[in-house]
Amino acid sequence: MPLLVYQPRNYDQTHEREEFRNLCVQLKNRYYSSSDEMCILIGNYNIGDVELDALIIKDDGIVLVEFKDYGGNIIASENGDWTSEEGGQYSVIRGGAGRKNPYSQAKINRSSCKPVLVETQAFDPGQVERMVSLIVFHRSATIDNRISPRIKWLRLCDERSFIDELDLIVSPGCDLQKDDYKRIIERLALNKGWLCVRYSNVEVLEEEDNDVDSVADSINENEQNNNTLNMPTKHDWQDFKKVLDKYGITKLYHFTDRDNLESIIQNGGLYSWVDCDQKGISIPKPGGGALSRQLDSRDNLGSYVRVSFTQNHPMMYVAMNDGRISNPVILEIDPKVIYEDGSLFSDRNATKNGANIGSTFEDFNKIHFSSVKASSHFDLDADEQEFYQAEILVKNFIPLKYITNIANFGIPIGQSAIQLQAKEPYTAQISRNNPTAFIFMVDHSCSMEAMTTLNGERMTLAEAVARIVNNQINELVLRCIKTNEVRHYYDIAAIGYGHDVYSAWNGELSGRDFVSPEELKEHPYKKIITREEVRTRKGTTVKEIEKVQWLEANTQLDSCA
Repeated sequence: MPLLVYQPRNYDQTHEREEFRNLCVQLKNRYYSSSDEMCILIGNYNIGDVELDALIIKDDGIVLVEFKDYGGNIIASENGDWTSEEGGQYSVIRGGAGRKNPYSQAKINRSSCKPVLVETQAFDPGQVERMVSLIVFHRSATIDNRISPRIKWLRLCDERSFIDELDLIVSPGCDLQKDDYKRIIERLALNKGWLCVRYSNVEVLEEEDNDVDSVADSINENEQNNNTLNMPTKHDWQDFKKVLDKYGITKLYHFTDRDNLESIIQNGGLYSWVDCDQKGISIPKPGGGALSRQLDSRDNLGSYVRVSFTQNHPMMYVAMNDGRISNPVILEIDPKVIYEDGSLFSDRNATKNGANIGSTFEDFNKIHFSSVKASSHFDLDADEQEFYQAEILVKNFIPLKYITNIANFGIPIGQSAIQLQAKEPYTAQISRNNPTAFIFMVDHSCSMEAMTTLNGERMTLAEAVARIVNNQINELVLRCIKTNEVRHYYDIAAIGYGHDVYSAWNGELSGRDFVSPEELKEHPYKKIITREEVRTRKGTTVKEIEKVQWLEANTQLDSCA
C-alpha cells in the first residue's frame, strides 16, 4: 500500500501550491512503487480549530507540516523572532497571525491536534503522543537551529532535504498496518473526491471497494439507481445535473458559527429556523437576525435551509459585523440536494425584491451561473452583484450525510447521528414567567497558576478561565436585552473554590450569590482590552477588543505555599 494524496481544497497562496506540489513529487518518488510501506499526505486540512498546511501519516509516524516561504540563512529559536537573510535582505519569519514565532505556532497546533486525532478514533493516544511537527522552507536554506535539543518533537528542513528528514522521523508507539490505514481514512472522513489522482495509487482504494472504480462512477451509479437522496427526487433531475456539470459545480455552501456545529451533529443535520423552533433546538449563534426572520415569514420561506454557490457570501460578513457570529465556518453541501422535489431556486437573495423563486428547471436555469462562480461580488458590475447571492432553498432539513466536510472540525460523530423526531423539547421553556438559573463554578486553586495560551496570548489558567467565563456571562446578559429593557429570563451565580468556597463576583456585586442580568448590566466590575483573531474578507487579523468583566483571575496563594 504505497501513496495516497488528498487535498480537500486548494491553497490561497502561490508558494503554498508550489510547495505542496513539490512535496507530492518527492513523496511519489519515495513511496509510489513501494510494496511494503504506506504514506498518506493531506494538504490544506482542518483538524479541530487548526488549519494545517499538510498532515503526513506514515507507517512509523504522524507528522504535522508547516510551509514557510523563506530560504537563505535562517536563525530559529524557542524565544524571540526567527530571521531569514537571503540575498542581503533580512526578514522576520512569522508563525501565522499575530506575533507568534514558528516555534510557538507549531507548539500550539500540535497541542490542539493531539486530542482531536484521538477523539475521532483515527489514532490511539500512544500513536499521537510523540507526534512530530516539521517546518519546511520553500527555498534552499542554511538553518542555524538554536532550539534546545531536548525538544524532540520539532524538526526543520528545506525542500531539498525533505525526504531525508521525513525518513528520520519515527514516533515510538506508532506502527501502522493495513487495517489501521482503512480506519484512519474512514475516521478522518477522507473523501475520495479529494484524491490527487496524479500522485496517488488509487488502485489501493479500488482493492478495498471493488464496486467503485472512481468517484464519478460511484455517483453515476447511485443516480442511475435513483438512490441519490432518501427523499422524493425531481423527475427531470438529470437536466439539473447537466447544468452543474457544465459549470463545474461540485459543492454548495452554508455558513454558520463554529459554536453551532455540535448542535448540528447531535441533531443529525441542518434544520430551518422554523423547524428548530418547533423541535426545541437551540441555535447558539444564529446567522440570521430578527429582520431576516421577518422577511422569511413574509415570503413563507422560514421552513427552508438556504445554501449558496459561494464560500465568500456577503451576508456572512454582515452577520460578523452585527456580532451574530464570531467564528465562521463554511459547511460544504452535496449539490444533490438540488434534486429534492421540495427544493426551490432563487436567482438572488430570496427575500430581495424582484427575486425569481420557483421549483422548476426553468427557475433553476435563471440563475446567473457565470456570476455565482466569481471570487467575490466586488468582481462583478454593480448591476450584476445581487445575482452573486443566488440560493438553493432546501425544504425543512439537510441530513448530516450531505454535509460533506462535517467531519473536518474535530467534533466526534457517532455511527448514526441523532435526528430529533419529536416536536417537544427536552428542556422546559425559559421565559420571564418561568425563569431558570446558571451557576458558574470557577477553580481558584493553586493549580490555576500554570501557564496556557488563549487566542495566541500567554497567560495563567486562572486568567484564561476568567476571560472565558466573563465572555459567557456577557453573552447571557446580551440575550436578555430586548429594545430598551433587560428581561429577567434567569439569575446567575459565580462561585469560586479552592481552599474555601465563596462568591466569585468582584466590585459592587462582591459577596452576592445570584444576581439578575439587569444588575450585571448596571454593575460591571471593570473593562479590559484583549487581543483576538477576527476573520475578515481579507483573511484573519488580530484586533484589540474591549471586554466587560464581572470576576477576575484569582488563586488562593496562601493554599499554594
